[in-house]
Amino acid sequence: MRSAADRPSVWYLLRKVGADDDNVLGLRIFARITYMKASSARTVDEFVAQSPPEARPALEQIRTIVKSAVPDADETIGYGKPYYKYHGWMTGVTLYTKHLGVEIWDGLTDEDRKELEALGYKTGSRNFQIKYDQAVPVAVLTRLVKAQAKRNQQKR
Repeated sequence: MRSAADRPSVWYLLRKVGADDDNVLGLRIFARITYMKASSARTVDEFVAQSPPEARPALEQIRTIVKSAVPDADETIGYGKPYYKYHGWMTGVTLYTKHLGVEIWDGLTDEDRKELEALGYKTGSRNFQIKYDQAVPVAVLTRLVKAQAKRNQQKR
């Protein structure tokens, strides 16, 4: 959590981008609830090593799934988190306090979201959440990563 000393700068920055009182309060509450973990890692190995122990098994499994699905994918750190590229951005993983966010670059279809939600995962337009106590959806993630790689290859 941010200290009280940091709060004026947060308010200042939110005001500077034009947020009004209601938006500022909502954003601050959201930031406090989710509290995304920042990382100074330069490699995915460092990122995994710096992650909380409860996140490591899922991070390693996602890494294995992506590398198996698209063996030629490049692994990199961008915006403080692991990303995988194959003819462009493919997927990334964000570390949160109680879950991982898995982002599919071109987004999820309605069918993808329904399938993931039926399996108990929360979804967004481009991502889904894996709680630390949930299994990684191996088949679904493999299919999503392969589909994104194919889309990227077709764009070239």
